[in-house]
Amino acid sequence: SILISALAVSACATHTRPMMVRVPEHSAPSNSSTLSSIPPVTVRVLPFNDDRKDLEGEVTAAFGVPLGHIRFEQSPAALLGQVVTSELKAAGHTAADSAEGLQGTVREFKAHTDTTLLYWDIIGSLAVSLQVSLAREVNPGVPSDYDARCMDRTYIWPSETIIAGVMSKCINEFTNTLRNDGRVTDALRKALSGL
Repeated sequence: SILISALAVSACATHTRPMMVRVPEHSAPSNSSTLSSIPPVTVRVLPFNDDRKDLEGEVTAAFGVPLGHIRFEQSPAALLGQVVTSELKAAGHTAADSAEGLQGTVREFKAHTDTTLLYWDIIGSLAVSLQVSLAREVNPGVPSDYDARCMDRTYIWPSETIIAGVMSKCINEFTNTLRNDGRVTDALRKALSGL
């Protein structure tokens, strides 16, 4: 209709600027988990690598009309490094200088919209690989891959706050898996046992 077309044009005129999204800092719960089941380990969390192919997402109107790009205030590599550090500390471990290191690579961290005439679906995706290296081993361990995909629906403009909430959901999905996934825990257990 003429009204819908006018609204779409108005939205394009208003929201063509890049959206800068700040994802809230992650605070890990101190719950019992696989990661907390081993004695405390001191591990050095190395700076994460950013290996993303798509550095920004996009907000669109109906019929795929572009309204702007989605960018993040924080570096996703720094953000996810903080997330993993928080999880280690909550599980009783120490993130400090150590011969044992934990390296992360961010393969994906973005948000985009899937839009109809009635609503926006905000879709977030996260992919990160974690790798534990032991002092006595020349080669680092096999990377553990984690992926998360999250969605929220809004009938109003998909604001920075809504997008940040979707990415926080993805982070929580990732950390829920990390806490109870034996791969990283087993690698840290090897550091304790000296095997």
